[in-house]
Amino acid sequence: MEQGADSIQYTQFMTQSDQFTNSSTLNRSYYLPAQTQTAFIVLPSKEGSDFSDILGCARVGSYRFTLNGESVTNRAVPYMAVPTIAGTLDAKTEKGSSIHYTLVGEAMMNSGIRYHSLREAVYDQDIPMSINVPIDGSGNYGWTNLSESPMKACYMLALPVEISNGQTQLTIELDGSFPNSSGELHIFSEIRSVL
Repeated sequence: MEQGADSIQYTQFMTQSDQFTNSSTLNRSYYLPAQTQTAFIVLPSKEGSDFSDILGCARVGSYRFTLNGESVTNRAVPYMAVPTIAGTLDAKTEKGSSIHYTLVGEAMMNSGIRYHSLREAVYDQDIPMSINVPIDGSGNYGWTNLSESPMKACYMLALPVEISNGQTQLTIELDGSFPNSSGELHIFSEIRSVL
């Protein structure tokens, strides 16, 4: 009689959620479960009608991760610039950086998931007739506010995690704009399990 497989390996997700009231920064530590191989962080926003309370869309200017006291990158990761003057044309829909995409790409590769788009946005169902980005008299371009842009932010932060038999401490540092004390984050830990 043939013997069956010794073990079956699979992955599962565990979620942690947190809320914070600081309108511009976050610096908190979380513990990822044992056997975590990848962490995905989503930052929804309840700021107003131009945002989503389920999609990652909060205004994160830059971020930094530390695992067990060691920085993942040698500097803060720039993401979506916060406008210097409210109501100006500032290309608010431009986001991302090479370091950000490297982290997300490594996390996706670690999970065996194919990355389909770098756009990190979904289109509004109400797309204006002219989709050209406006330009003001000084040559600056951008949408005056996010409600005018047909592309709505929908992104995640991610990083690969070295598998450990114990918990891994993840420290998240965020700089951005979280008005009305609306900061919220969800950490999805992808855990390797064996039966």
